[in-house]
Amino acid sequence: MLRVVAKAQYPAAVRCFSTSHAAFAKVSFESSEDFLKKIGRDTVKLAEKFETWDELKNSTSSDLKEKGIEARDRRYIMTQLYRYKNGEKIREIPRGKKTWGGERKRNLVQALFKAGQN
Repeated sequence: MLRVVAKAQYPAAVRCFSTSHAAFAKVSFESSEDFLKKIGRDTVKLAEKFETWDELKNSTSSDLKEKGIEARDRRYIMTQLYRYKNGEKIREIPRGKKTWGGERKRNLVQALFKAGQN
């Protein structure tokens, strides 16, 4: 038979997890140009749109849109800013290469390639 044990006798287990981030050495940037140079993808050409590093660091996606920055660059900059704020290492992430014409055209391109080989 099962016995019901009072909850007061056996409190729920306490789980202690740290909520702080790992202690990464944060790189400090003097200007927005330094940050944009570090993240690569030719974003350094956008440095003139930001007067200070704090302006870039505290920008939102809509702020970047108002400055006329394209969606692809906005998304990349915001991702890198998120990584910076969370203490992750800042490095250039190269754009992916399409294989066989991309996901949507893959079957067509492969079929044409195979037909050309025969």
